[in-house]
Amino acid sequence: PVTIILEGKPGKSKETRRLGNIILYNHLPASEMKSIILGSEGIISRSGYTTAMDLLSLNRGSLLIPTPGQTEQEYLAEYLSKQGFFSKITQNDIKPGVEFPQKVSLNTSVLLEESRILLTLALKEMSEEPH
Repeated sequence: PVTIILEGKPGKSKETRRLGNIILYNHLPASEMKSIILGSEGIISRSGYTTAMDLLSLNRGSLLIPTPGQTEQEYLAEYLSKQGFFSKITQNDIKPGVEFPQKVSLNTSVLLEESRILLTLALKEMSEEPH
């Protein structure tokens, strides 16, 4: 099996490095990143807002590892794992034998319905405000 690491460094070139069965990408265009995510057997990621929203929109679970000291990532990992969308582990708890998450499809129907309701309310509120 091949392990792919997407480093998320958009300022860098689309450089690829290979170390044995590990392929590292500095950055990928959205379509290539989407293809890799959808074709993955399992995903381990940081718990930044954009990453979490990308994974939710692609209906993919992940093992989230918040960046130490990033309180928003720690909060998101905790919140989203309690909602059942992701698993989480702290960086300090990573040890040999940690279970890798299997390919998961999320049940995002409730989240999508709540989002539609909130969007409808926001649009209604904006249309009622005096211009």
